[in-house]
Amino acid sequence: MNIKLSIIIPCYNAEPYIHELLDCIDKQITDEVEVILIDDGSQIPLKTKDYSWLKSYRHSNKGTSKTRNRGLELAKGELIWFVDADDLISGKAISYILSRADEKWDYMDLSWKSLEDNKYVYKLHNDFMKLSNPSACTRVFRRSFIGNTRFPEQKDAAEDEYFTRHLGLQQAKHVSATDFMYFYRTETPDSMAKQLMHGQSKTKRIGYFFHTVTEDMRYLVDEIKKEDEQNEVFLLTFRNDIPELAKYCQIWTPPRPLRVAEARGEQNKFLNVAPQPYHTQVVVWTSQAYEIGGIETFIYSFCKQMSKYYDITVVYDNIGMNQLGRLLDICPCIKNNLEMPIHCDTLIVNRIGDKIPQNFHYGKTIQMAHCIKQDATYHIPQDRDYIVNVSQASKDSFGDEAKDSVVIHNLTDGERVKKALLLVSALRVGAPDKRGNDDRCMQFAQKLNKLEIPFMWLYFGDKPMVRAVNNMHYCGSKTDIRPYIAKADYLVQLSGSEAFSYSLLEALELKTPVIVTPLEQNKDMNIIHGENAYVFDFDTSKWTDEQIKQIVHIPQFKYKHDNEQIIQQWRKLLGDSKPARNYKPKKSVQVLVVKEYRDMQREELMKPGTRCEMKYARALDLQGCGFVRIL
Repeated sequence: MNIKLSIIIPCYNAEPYIHELLDCIDKQITDEVEVILIDDGSQIPLKTKDYSWLKSYRHSNKGTSKTRNRGLELAKGELIWFVDADDLISGKAISYILSRADEKWDYMDLSWKSLEDNKYVYKLHNDFMKLSNPSACTRVFRRSFIGNTRFPEQKDAAEDEYFTRHLGLQQAKHVSATDFMYFYRTETPDSMAKQLMHGQSKTKRIGYFFHTVTEDMRYLVDEIKKEDEQNEVFLLTFRNDIPELAKYCQIWTPPRPLRVAEARGEQNKFLNVAPQPYHTQVVVWTSQAYEIGGIETFIYSFCKQMSKYYDITVVYDNIGMNQLGRLLDICPCIKNNLEMPIHCDTLIVNRIGDKIPQNFHYGKTIQMAHCIKQDATYHIPQDRDYIVNVSQASKDSFGDEAKDSVVIHNLTDGERVKKALLLVSALRVGAPDKRGNDDRCMQFAQKLNKLEIPFMWLYFGDKPMVRAVNNMHYCGSKTDIRPYIAKADYLVQLSGSEAFSYSLLEALELKTPVIVTPLEQNKDMNIIHGENAYVFDFDTSKWTDEQIKQIVHIPQFKYKHDNEQIIQQWRKLLGDSKPARNYKPKKSVQVLVVKEYRDMQREELMKPGTRCEMKYARALDLQGCGFVRIL
C-alpha cells in the first residue's frame, strides 16, 4: 500500500517522553503511515520497544533543523508531519488526517493546547480559521507544497518561524482540524525556545523599529535578509512600503511590545532590550553582604585567594559599600538583575536561607554552611551538588543534613600586616546568633577595671554599645581590622556561638593570642588554653579574679593556618582551569545607554542612545542593572 503520511520525529535526550508518544502512535498506526525517528546524537542512545512500523536512525548531534531535513529526504509520504519527541498527539489524529488526505489543500492547521495545563489553548472552529503561531508541529504539510524549502541549518532556535514563513502560508490553501490534535509539553526544561529567551542560543532575536518604512529604505532588504540567515528578526512599523521584507522577517504593528537581544532603527518604547547574558567560571552568590561579618570576610578571602585560579564574580542583592569597594579591586561584582541570565560552571551559595535566583544557569552548586545549627529553623538545602561546612563543629551540629558534606576551613587572605598595641574585638552589637558576646565583653572590661589592670580596648562594629565602660572605645565599622589585631595584646571574642570565627583566626595567624569562650570550633582552630589563648566560661559568674589576672602573662606561640591545603580542597571541588584574567576594573570602556537613569557620579540624567566612557567595574554593574551596554 502507498504511504500517505510520513511522521518525522527528531529526538535528542527525550527520555522518558518519547515512549509515551510512540505508545500513542502505536494504537492508531496503519499501513498508509510511516514513522521516521532520528536520534540526534542523544548522550545515551535511545532504546525503544520493537515496533514493527518504526523506522529508526541515529546520527551525531546536528541540531533540529538538520535532523528534520534528513527526515524529509527519507520520507515517502504525500503528507508530512513533524512531531517533537517530548510532545503528544491525539488518539484520533492520524485517522483524521488520513480522512482528509484526498481533499485539495496545501497544509492543515491543527488545534492544539499545552499538555500540563490550559495556559495555551488554540482552538479552531472551521476551515477559515488559521493558527497565529509559526510552529511546524501544529501543521501537516503536503510534500508538493514544501518543495525545496528546508529548515535553516545555521540556526539553533526559531527554525519553525523561518520554515513556515518561507513556505508562504498566507497565500496557500489550507484546512483546519477543529478538535485538539497536538499537545505541547511547555514545561520541558532547556527547550530551544527557553534558551532563545534566556540568551543561551547562538541565534538571537533582533528587533527593528521604524515609524514608516519607505521605498527609499531598500537597504533594509539586504541587511535583514543577512540577519535572517542566523537570527530571528522582527520589524515593528506602522507602515511598510517594501512588501519584500515579509520574506525575511516578521512584521508587527506597534504598540505590541517585543523583548529582543538587540534593538535597531529609530528610538522607540516598543522594543525592550534584554540584558545580555553574563558568563563566568565561578559565581559567589549572597543576597546580603553586610559591612562586617564572617560570611563577608569569607567572600573577600575566597575571592582574593582563588581568583588566581578561576574567573570569579560576586553577585549580590544588597552589599555594604566598604565590602563592595575592596572586592572590586579583586574581581567583578554585580547587583543581581533577574532579567539578565548569569551563566557559570560553579555556583557557590553562601547563606543557607538564600534561594537560587531563577536567572542563574550553572553546571554545579556548592552550598556553604557558615553556621552552627542553633534551632529547628536552620536547614541546609539538600538539592545542592556539594555541601561545604566551615568546621567539623558546624557539620556535626547539622547531623544527617550534613552527612555527605565536606569540611573546608575558612581561607584567610594570607597577607602580612603591621602590628599595633591594643585589645581588639569585632562585634555585631546585639546579634542574637552571637549569644551575649557584647555583654560578656562589658563584664570582662568591668573586671579589668576592678582589678586595676590597665587596658585600651578598641571595638569595631555596626553600632556602639549603649553601656560600654571606660577604656572601651567604639571605632565604627571596618572591613579589615587586622592592623589593629596585629599590634594587640589579645583579640577578645566571648561569643556564645561560632562556626569558624574569622577574627579569632586572623589573630592566631598574626600570632596574637585570644581571649575566648569554650566554643566547639576551638578544636578546628587549634585554640589551646594557656598556649595561644585563655578560655573563659560562658557563665560570667564563674570567672575568678585569678583567672582574669593571668592574662597579664601574654603567651608567645607559633601558629600555622594552611591556606594552600584549603586552596587545594577548593580546587578539587571547582575543577582544574585557568582564569582569562581579563578583568581590569579601572580601565575605561565605551558604553551605550539603553535605559534612562540618573547617574550619581556624573550628576546628570542619562538618555537612551547616549555614548560615554566610564570605568569597566562601574560599566559592568550598570550593564547588569539594564541601564547600559558595553560596546
